[in-house]
Amino acid sequence: MRFFRPSHLLFVVLALTACVGGGVRDPQALADCNQREEPERTIDGCTTLLLVGKLNQRQRIAALSLRSAAFLKTEDDRRAMLDAKEILSIDAESAIGWSRKHSVHLHRGEGEKAIEAAMREIEFSDGHSRGYLNLAAGYLISKKYEEAIAVADTIEAQAPDDAAAMTAADHVRRIARDQKRAHIQRLIIALMLGVLAGAEETETEATSEDE
Repeated sequence: MRFFRPSHLLFVVLALTACVGGGVRDPQALADCNQREEPERTIDGCTTLLLVGKLNQRQRIAALSLRSAAFLKTEDDRRAMLDAKEILSIDAESAIGWSRKHSVHLHRGEGEKAIEAAMREIEFSDGHSRGYLNLAAGYLISKKYEEAIAVADTIEAQAPDDAAAMTAADHVRRIARDQKRAHIQRLIIALMLGVLAGAEETETEATSEDE
């Protein structure tokens, strides 16, 4: 089995492309919504489709997903989260919705919430989405390095013949080990500084007594 299937983004683009023959009368809005270079254009195009495009449920989720990602690129995490939540109000088991929610939590540095969202994404995507990488990212920002390495091991075990999966697992493992090493070094430095500060205080007190 291949661990990584076509990404959520590919599903989204295909879903929206189908809008051309399914009620959308604004091909420019469709093109703007689907392009990824200019987030403001994506936001405008997707908003137009959502307002007047007569989208079915699958297409509406696709437009909300693309707009959520674009909002996040413009640092508007509030509206990015609103779109993610709207996807989940349409379909509480949408892997795309949980993925978008994870992205916002990650952007905010909310590690535990990012982990939870990634776990839900994996649950609702049969385990073959980007959810495992999202889970590893949540663990990394939460400084749970051993858990991140365990996810990398899971990726490798489930996709030994998938080059992209193996590369991703290797990146996760390397980042986790580097961060763990750096964290330990910071603790050692803090400990040394604490010891030195204590020694300095003791020396000062001894000097005062001598005087």
